[in-house]
Amino acid sequence: MVNSAQQQRNNESQWFSLVMENAVSFLNSAVKNLDNSPKNSIIDLYTAIELILKARLMKEHWSLIISKVEEADIAKFEVGDFKSITLGQAFRRLSKICDECINEYAIRNFSQLGVHRNQIVHFAHTNFTTSKSEVVAELWASWFYLYELINEQWSDYFVGYEDKFALINTLVIGKRDYLEEVFKIKSAVIKSEISKGSGIYECPSCKLNSALVTKDTQIKNVGKMRPLGTWGRMSYPAKKFHCLVCNVGGFVIIEDD
Repeated sequence: MVNSAQQQRNNESQWFSLVMENAVSFLNSAVKNLDNSPKNSIIDLYTAIELILKARLMKEHWSLIISKVEEADIAKFEVGDFKSITLGQAFRRLSKICDECINEYAIRNFSQLGVHRNQIVHFAHTNFTTSKSEVVAELWASWFYLYELINEQWSDYFVGYEDKFALINTLVIGKRDYLEEVFKIKSAVIKSEISKGSGIYECPSCKLNSALVTKDTQIKNVGKMRPLGTWGRMSYPAKKFHCLVCNVGGFVIIEDD
């Protein structure tokens, strides 16, 4: 009887390329399926995120993507015979072993996306309407954080994939009309916040005037909370914000009027 799970033997470099090809395929599917299958877009996007986190860990050492490192076996790894890590394990290993400081908002977003994915796949999601505008807001935020990681912080690890990621980014931006619909829906909330004296600024992600500033803060060490698009370790004033449209949040430098 033929083992259906049997795979070709590959070395670490070959597996990395195969994992990345798989991730890019899922990313493309996530964006292109929005119109016809929003639920599948969520599933595909989450799968791609998991694969890219594993690919980054593989750049450190192949054993880091195995659930129980103490059971790592190079022979089994080369034929893909092992249980891989969960999203939570990936975050912990990236932090503790690779010394990677991932935006806490990105971790929160990826984790929540995983909750949606699990509810959709394993049973049913009663609170997720799967309207295109709702799904695209979820996808937009997740892709924003992921693209920032692979295009900035991890650019040295994904050399050769820049054009593919840029193309996917163009596809995501092409869905902006859905975000503009969300902006219209949220306009009353935005006006209410302004009337209460809250600050509303242009969101660094969706570029709509929907970034709500909730607290001014001085960042002492950017290692844990890095302003979006900034990867150096330094101290400077920044403001905490949350976008009411695309759900992106973080710390960003905003010049006072």
